[in-house]
Amino acid sequence: MTMKQSLGQVAFLLSYLMVYVISLDDAQREGFVEYPTSVSNILSLMANYGLQKKNAMNREKANQYLVATMLTADELDEARHWKMDKLLLLENGRLKLYLNEKVTDPIKTEKKGEQRHGEISFIYFEVTDSVDELKKRLPIKSNKRIPGDPYLILYSYYIPCACIPTCNFNCAEELGKFARLHSKDMFTIVGYSAVYKRTDNKNAEVFMKEGGISMFQDLTEKNERFDAVNVITNTNGKPMNGTFQELLQQCLIGDPVSSCIPVETRERIVTAFINYIMLPWFNASMYFGKLSRMSKKDLLKSLETKLTHSIRKVSCDKMRRTPKKCRFLIKDCVESALDQTHSLAYPTFGAIRHDKPIEDTVYWRNAEALSRGFYFVNDFVEVPDCDNKLHSITSLCISEAETNCENGYNTLPDRTGREFNNEEQNRLRGASGGASRLSGLVRNIQSGMRRIRICLRRCFCL
Repeated sequence: MTMKQSLGQVAFLLSYLMVYVISLDDAQREGFVEYPTSVSNILSLMANYGLQKKNAMNREKANQYLVATMLTADELDEARHWKMDKLLLLENGRLKLYLNEKVTDPIKTEKKGEQRHGEISFIYFEVTDSVDELKKRLPIKSNKRIPGDPYLILYSYYIPCACIPTCNFNCAEELGKFARLHSKDMFTIVGYSAVYKRTDNKNAEVFMKEGGISMFQDLTEKNERFDAVNVITNTNGKPMNGTFQELLQQCLIGDPVSSCIPVETRERIVTAFINYIMLPWFNASMYFGKLSRMSKKDLLKSLETKLTHSIRKVSCDKMRRTPKKCRFLIKDCVESALDQTHSLAYPTFGAIRHDKPIEDTVYWRNAEALSRGFYFVNDFVEVPDCDNKLHSITSLCISEAETNCENGYNTLPDRTGREFNNEEQNRLRGASGGASRLSGLVRNIQSGMRRIRICLRRCFCL
């Protein structure tokens, strides 16, 4: 065998090993986890712990309860030999029971007196025992390093709910999103014993599987042995057509509410309008990653409130409708867009289209700040150009007579008659000044790189 052939075989072997290692890593993060040992015993202990504690609180009639803990890989390995006394040592900061409780401080998707499920309490309302706090309480080895990623372990009597008609949320969907949010720093395990009669258990399993969660079910009905649940996800599901804002933009552009906007500027003005109605919701949001049943309900209610406050009069000569009907048309576009996708885009300050989806690991309240750092190479939303056409979001349902141009720019009054402050004006115009400076800097760098490449070719015959 020649040297050339030997080197070729070595290169092929290295490439194969690299692809193999990458595929193993990807598979693990998608929910297949090679555990240090069986997880059946720890889930059995957690199930019995929750049952005893629930009954001690005189809640015997409540079937559902959730128990949460976090362990290191070493602890999980040791837990196969644990007895209840060992688990109880975690009560001081790393073991907690959650029951379904009546809502006393409802958020937009809730009504006072409704049931808030334990999973929702843990994900969105836990402060003292949140995941970040649990991580801080993990035992630390002498080398000051925690051995491997921690394991968040949840036991729920019923499989986390999905598709219950009377619920505005899917606990399984929220858990799947939560596992994705923390996919880089922990593994998530869920064990359960039964299926609530109104829950779609197949959808529940798929929600959690898609989030990378590994599931185990107690088939003995005695909390004695938990076996892995094999989930086959449906790859022929409903196709997603784009981000929510993209679909909303497409609907509004062809809707009667945009009839007073000149065709050549309609796309830009609708983009600015979407930013305007969504930014307050982004900044106050507790959600993350993709849209879910719960966050869609919250978004719809928030936009309804924003539209009620913003659209109070309509005098577009081309649209003979009341403010109420105008709001209804926009809401109809919002509902249509929500029905077609689970993908939410970053707000855009400059680009015409909302085509950058928010990643699974990003909280929406951080989206605006992150989006201001993006560099868009396409056209900018120039708001406004008063000497020519109506380049303002007031074009939606507002006539030309209601705008006021001074010193070459529009004062951008909203539907209540209040003028936008400087920050709001800058948002609606897009970061054109900063983007122009950035664009000039990029052009200078590109020009310098071209000169360097020409020099290298001449000097080194490249």
